[in-house]
Amino acid sequence: MAVREDRVQALGRELLAATAGQRPGLFDKAWWSGQILEWAMRDPAFKTEMFRFVDVFPALGDADDIGRHLQEYLLRPGLSVPTPIKLALKGAGLSRLTLKVAASQISKNLEGMARGFIAGVDAPDAVGVLRGLRAQGQAFTVDLLGEATVGEGEAAAFTLRYLSLLEGLAEEARSWPDAPRLDQDDRGPLPRVNISVKVSALAPLLDPLGMESGVQRALARLLPLARRARALGAFVNLDLEQYALKDLTLGLFRRLAEHPDMAGYPHLGVVIQAYLRDAEHDLDAIIAWAKKRGVPITVRLVKGAYWDQETLQARQEGWPSPVYAHKAETDACFERCVVKLMANQRWVRPAIGSHNLRSLAVAMAAAEHHKVPINGFEIQSLYGMAEPVKAACVAKGVRVRVYAPVGDLLPGMAYLVRRLLENTSNQGWLRLGYAEQAPPEVLFAVPT
Repeated sequence: MAVREDRVQALGRELLAATAGQRPGLFDKAWWSGQILEWAMRDPAFKTEMFRFVDVFPALGDADDIGRHLQEYLLRPGLSVPTPIKLALKGAGLSRLTLKVAASQISKNLEGMARGFIAGVDAPDAVGVLRGLRAQGQAFTVDLLGEATVGEGEAAAFTLRYLSLLEGLAEEARSWPDAPRLDQDDRGPLPRVNISVKVSALAPLLDPLGMESGVQRALARLLPLARRARALGAFVNLDLEQYALKDLTLGLFRRLAEHPDMAGYPHLGVVIQAYLRDAEHDLDAIIAWAKKRGVPITVRLVKGAYWDQETLQARQEGWPSPVYAHKAETDACFERCVVKLMANQRWVRPAIGSHNLRSLAVAMAAAEHHKVPINGFEIQSLYGMAEPVKAACVAKGVRVRVYAPVGDLLPGMAYLVRRLLENTSNQGWLRLGYAEQAPPEVLFAVPT
């Protein structure tokens, strides 16, 4: 790796020192969510049942339905539950009335937890949050919750929601005061409005075996959205989802960027997931293509949010797993990809999506090594997570962009479960660093 390990260690410990005495809100045991997550990290049986309940919660019709599921999941014999739930469930098995009261209280707490990760139900609702992020020195990208539409009408409605989001945010952003660190990089101005789009929301029932048909159907909806974004001076990023849609999404991105209506437009981006075994191959291909196009694009590098799904599906089908089996392999791949991005910063704008201080230290060390200016890359982080990490990066002078989902609770619960799984993973950096307070020798160990 073309960075000095001693520099990585030094930068990592600087970032860690800047977060000393702080704790991400999600792990704050003064709050319901913090107590629930602490218990989930200690008790795998409770974690399974609690997350099952969270997953099914949006489909429950009324308090009676919620109460029945509470009994089935959280009142079963032998399951130990934390004090906040014990208090809510006290006497719940004795009468319909008390069960309804318990259901109402837990529903309120779950909704509050979900809203900790979701910026608002729609653009007007989220504006206050987005303004607040800018006041803290943080930019944003907005994602509409919900994916994998199943009908053309639903996909068309989703596209209209994206257009409405663009229009509303562009109108709002015109009155915002200038923030040079957020609104320009080493090349020039950056859009204030930045949206992230899931391809599966734009075209229903995408099939990787019908790649060309899928690309054409998705492009028919994505292109008008991108045209409008260009007219408004906004940024459009294509998210990656499950592995089955990876090649289709990357192909769609290239088709969009090569379209005559988008020729020369630099404010387009795509994602590389480092937990995929072919991440480096895909990144090499994107960099080579960007050089040929001659206009920089943004590459958001993340570790990936569908590891459990990909692993279980591959196991059930008897397929080779597309993801690395061990987190250390993913971390090592992430670091190699970071170096590639910084080495090719002339052609790609690196956007480093991680809460792991070692990963971020590698990015900063690689930027120094390849003489990438401090405003020539950015750190991306999830809304509602890793607040001390974001603040430490802002203090270092790095541009931080927050991935801020917007939408209703129903599609938001799937997103919430992914975030809870990430935070309670026994290999997750935030858990190690803030819940278990592992020593620096563990936190900054070279992934092998």
